[in-house]
Amino acid sequence: MVCESPVGGEPCDKCFNCESALRGESDAIVEFDAASKSTKADMQGLLESLEYSSFSGKRRIFIIDEAHAIGSSAADSLLKSLEENVVGSNEKKMVCISCTTEVEKIRGAIKSRCAPVFTIKASSISEISERLEYVCKEEGILYEKKALELIVEANESHIRDCLKAVEGVGTMVGGVTVENVRKYLHMDRNDQVCEVLLKMGEKNSGEVLKRLRGVLEVTPVSVVYEKIIECSMVVVGVLLGERERERERERERVVTIGGIVTGK
Repeated sequence: MVCESPVGGEPCDKCFNCESALRGESDAIVEFDAASKSTKADMQGLLESLEYSSFSGKRRIFIIDEAHAIGSSAADSLLKSLEENVVGSNEKKMVCISCTTEVEKIRGAIKSRCAPVFTIKASSISEISERLEYVCKEEGILYEKKALELIVEANESHIRDCLKAVEGVGTMVGGVTVENVRKYLHMDRNDQVCEVLLKMGEKNSGEVLKRLRGVLEVTPVSVVYEKIIECSMVVVGVLLGERERERERERERVVTIGGIVTGK
């Protein structure tokens, strides 16, 4: 709808509108963050822009992020516009792409007026690592491939978080190395929690308390509690064979803890 010369229904990526969109400068594509703008007044402002043409002369496409956060009154305002057609045409007046990680929270009345939901599958560790490697090369950031893979695993393949981590670690002396990644992501906490669990398994209460005091000096109680639960669940997952791709350094400790628990 924005491209001037679509090819087989796909954008050409060469015309002015396509290039503007790729640069994030298109006035025909409007992004709306429902997480921070979810009131009826916010939605009314968005809907008013439907009455005006873009500078390119093309109809606007609205991308609503965190669509599940749209308030009840704001959703009511949106419903009517979703049903209206362009005067003298069968085309819908509002072209809207709703993005969400919680599709079940979107009101049924809105979903019924949209095309069928499609799910974007998570990218693999290797795919994201390759992209991070490309970013590092383009930005002149020193990196280790294993460090990039560690970032992806630690951030559970969330691309935005991975890019932020690369940006942060990249400012450290030596660039994106495994050691710097572990420091930046506070992965040493996981090591300390594993040590606590290991000492608990050995029934060495004095050493357990010593280790805990060391962890609590630099980590809030709530975080330590969360990390102990998280580590315990990883142990269960590895023992059940559901965490085959656990990082080797953590896996060695986790398997040891599992052996103590099971007596193997």
